[in-house]
Amino acid sequence: MAGQFRYVTPVEAQGATGRVARIYAQLADDFGMARMPVFLTLSPAAEVLAATWAMLRESLLGAETLITTTTARAFSGDRT
Repeated sequence: MAGQFRYVTPVEAQGATGRVARIYAQLADDFGMARMPVFLTLSPAAEVLAATWAMLRESLLGAETLITTTTARAFSGDRT
């Protein structure tokens, strides 16, 4: 990953342990993404990564639910 990041050395998924490994696993499970640059950048600071992930995950899951619900209603003809 040399050259992609200038001031930090991200934790690679294969070398991740503890909290960082759990967050990487949630990213992959919830969104099908093994890596996202913003989370790689934060990975050297596990506490900051965890706080950022907690806030973004909730909003991303909420948006996904809203889109799915709205789409389902549109196709079912339900206008409530």
